[in-house]
Amino acid sequence: MMNNDFFTLLTAVGKAKLAAAASGGAPLKLSQMAVGEGDNGAYYTPSESQTALKSEAWRAGLNHLSTDPANPSWIVAELVIPDQVGGFTIREVGVFDADGALFAVGKFPESYKPVLADGANKQLYVRMILEVSNAAAVTLMVDPSVVLATRGSVDQRIAEELAKLDGKPSVRAATTGPIALTGLPTVDGVVLQLGDRVLVKNQAAGADNGIYVAGTGNWARAADANISLEVTPGLFVAVEQGAANGGSLWQLTTPSPIALGTTALAFTQIAGNTGVAAGTYRSVTVNARGQVVGGSNPATVDDLGLGADLALPLAALPLPVVSTADSNRVAVAATAVAGQGGTVSVPAGVPLSLAQEIVAGQSGRMRTFVTAAWTSPALQANAEYYLRGQVVGGALSLYVQRGALSDARPDSLKGSPSSAGGGGFFSTALDICLARIVTGAAGSAPTVQRVINRGQDAWSATMNGNGVVYLPLDPFVKTGRISTGIVTPHATAISSVMHGSAGWTGAGYWYAAPNRSAATYAVGVSLGWVPGNPVIVTSSNVVGDTTASVCSGMFDHVAGKSMWQVLQLEHQLGDVDGVNSDEHLMGMGHKNMLQADYDSGLAISFANCVNAVLTWEVVR
Repeated sequence: MMNNDFFTLLTAVGKAKLAAAASGGAPLKLSQMAVGEGDNGAYYTPSESQTALKSEAWRAGLNHLSTDPANPSWIVAELVIPDQVGGFTIREVGVFDADGALFAVGKFPESYKPVLADGANKQLYVRMILEVSNAAAVTLMVDPSVVLATRGSVDQRIAEELAKLDGKPSVRAATTGPIALTGLPTVDGVVLQLGDRVLVKNQAAGADNGIYVAGTGNWARAADANISLEVTPGLFVAVEQGAANGGSLWQLTTPSPIALGTTALAFTQIAGNTGVAAGTYRSVTVNARGQVVGGSNPATVDDLGLGADLALPLAALPLPVVSTADSNRVAVAATAVAGQGGTVSVPAGVPLSLAQEIVAGQSGRMRTFVTAAWTSPALQANAEYYLRGQVVGGALSLYVQRGALSDARPDSLKGSPSSAGGGGFFSTALDICLARIVTGAAGSAPTVQRVINRGQDAWSATMNGNGVVYLPLDPFVKTGRISTGIVTPHATAISSVMHGSAGWTGAGYWYAAPNRSAATYAVGVSLGWVPGNPVIVTSSNVVGDTTASVCSGMFDHVAGKSMWQVLQLEHQLGDVDGVNSDEHLMGMGHKNMLQADYDSGLAISFANCVNAVLTWEVVR
């Protein structure tokens, strides 16, 4: 048997034509390729002297002709034998030029080309490599009308074209921050496996972004995104998994031109999960692509950005209000501190309204706050403080400030925390006063006089039968007036309303009684000055009398004293000329102010009343 090594060689005619083309002649044009069955159905050794195949079986135009990228002196010729051609065994192959001359001949591994009649059928791909000294002398020309594509070449070409499209195959995960492009880390909660595609979009150097394939060593860019031609503006890719990016779609927004590895690549999410949980939101954040990327439920108008729109001029704002059943006051606890004047504390959970300044010195708006547990710093002994609160940074801030009851209201409507004086003014729209604090000797608990904050300075009560009502009092009340009367007399008893609190140093009572029929006017003393007695607010003289009374008091909280007067009109229903009952009465008295008066209010006792109405009005 002949030597079965397989090779290709140029024929003598081929060499001559190649030399002529290389020396400036017409370029050599290779156009056809033929296969044959050999020398009488056997192998033979091709020679340069051949001008034809020994036993040519089939000839056709070249399917592909090119130089090898890695070996510039190699010419690669390809022929595809279609499935309907066959019934012969290939042992030799030749390439012919446009003139029909045999340019090269080769010894080919024995391959039978079947046809359908043989019970099998296939398309056969024949490839021949020619080594020439000057490939530039050969014109690479293929007639597209005779080209047949193999499955492999078609798949490769499809893959190449798909790689140029903007739509890329999905990636398993996408980064959420910079990563090392090596090994198999966990990305967005996904433990990467060998060969996983990954969208890298958060590198410090934007040029390192792109689509990669994970490996045990350094990562390589994916085959469909590893050259600039395949990475173009508008490229988009879906992410399969990930806590943050799973189910999302990302697009390359970097404009042309893009030089892969040099141009910074920027990816933007265009669809899928943005990290906002499903639900209903009062406020949402929408990005430039119309996607909801944030959601919240603001609880205040400030959170909604409406604070300035709801602001009023400072002069139009109401006074603060403490919302408690305890005469609209905040509970304040006093604690002794060794060597100091003590501390005061406020409990958590007390609601109150107070204005927040919006434009300094011009406007503000009312807000509702709830106190947090708070304790003052240690106070100086034998001093006077005021427990106050104002809005700082959108939150209620409590503080103590030295001061006196004579302090004027500041133009700013706000006190100065920890100031050495000036804090003794009543509540303003921007600064609420909760208590007057008077400290004693070091080591003793402070005295607390809580302040009423209710937005108005009048109270009323209806009295029936016997009992006690308490009139709210705080250290800012300068004067107060009680208005009451026995409008509906008791059927069998004398009705009365009296001051019931302790601390009275004395009171007196006088009267004047006109007699219209006798044209006389009697004046007398009913009780005179009685030490320790309280002032009578109103009282009928006999059963059936009606009364109307005004009792006014003035207060010196620094000295701890008050002074009272009462004016009463008295008349018996049905008495035409007033001989028996018409009287004008006047009383006065002095009272020392007690801590109980501030804690519980001024006690007013009543007896045998029938729907008697009492009002209490104060001036601060």
